[in-house]
Amino acid sequence: MKLQKSEIKSMVDIPSLQASEVKQNSKIQLVKRDSEDFAKEVDTKFGRKLLLTCTWNNENRVWFVNKTTQNDLIDKLGDDSEKWINQEIDLRTESLTKGSDILEIIYLKK
Repeated sequence: MKLQKSEIKSMVDIPSLQASEVKQNSKIQLVKRDSEDFAKEVDTKFGRKLLLTCTWNNENRVWFVNKTTQNDLIDKLGDDSEKWINQEIDLRTESLTKGSDILEIIYLKK
């Protein structure tokens, strides 16, 4: 599937995957829910991101994927995002200092 620009619609009421959750349990499953796009590109305050739907601990989440992780997912699962559906993947977090803030970034575990 070729990714296209779109708005976040019904996904806004689904919590985003958080780094603190990944630290508790690093496995997620990429899932497609009825009437929702599995993968879409969206504009965020941090720039353009890939938004994926997933489950973490059997709970629905959306995951804003950074460019590094998007590239790693393509390397691991291929460039057809439809083939990513139902794949279980393992994630990791990394701390990044930005000014006086420390950000926890989610990456694909290699």
